[in-house]
Amino acid sequence: MAKKKETGKKIGHAPKIEANWESIKREINMHQVIYWIGLQATAEEIAGSFRCSVDTLDRRLKEELGESFAEVRKRLGNGADGRLSVRRSQFKLAQTNATMAIWLGKNWLGQSDKIEFTDDAKAEIRKFLQELSTDSVISTS
Repeated sequence: MAKKKETGKKIGHAPKIEANWESIKREINMHQVIYWIGLQATAEEIAGSFRCSVDTLDRRLKEELGESFAEVRKRLGNGADGRLSVRRSQFKLAQTNATMAIWLGKNWLGQSDKIEFTDDAKAEIRKFLQELSTDSVISTS
């Protein structure tokens, strides 16, 4: 391996750094955690976003809020924010996607593809069909 002329030290490799991973405290933004819980994110997803374990996330929640992830989720995670987010996305998509607009109309507004006829309309259709059938009998003879 080559050496520097002035110092005689080896060149080409960075010095090894010994890390004590247990002593590194992960920064976890509690406001972000609570927001994601409201969006129905799982503990694994939230922990992964902070590059920590689920145990670390749970421990930090207990330190900061006095409750575990399960307790916080039970109290805050009714999913209203998540449903609101999905609803917002659906409405936005319905502006450019006819299929989504139809789905929203059927499911939220009670619209349907069924055509219902009044009794008067049914009578008119029967009369028309009878006339058609008698005309076809005459023309085929």
